[in-house]
Amino acid sequence: PTPERLAAFGAQTAAMPRAIRSIRRWQLATADEASGLHGWTHVWEQEYADRAGLEGAYMMHPAHWAHVERWFDPEYTEFLVHPLLVHSFCAIDRPVIVA
Repeated sequence: PTPERLAAFGAQTAAMPRAIRSIRRWQLATADEASGLHGWTHVWEQEYADRAGLEGAYMMHPAHWAHVERWFDPEYTEFLVHPLLVHSFCAIDRPVIVA
């Protein structure tokens, strides 16, 4: 990807918390180093009050589908993210991301 496309991806991803209020804390970072079969460049971490904030408000929000999903969908010309994507989540007792 070009630096311009990566910058657009990062800016649109980082803008989501302004539209999606269920995201309590978040962090978008670039990787200093990546290993494995496929290189990766970004880590997008988010914290929610509950699982519904992730699976409902976030995953179904128009900002997610209109501005960010196209980077992940190979049917879009803006497609950027390799289909082998890791999306993991877990319950936490206290905030982990330092604001």
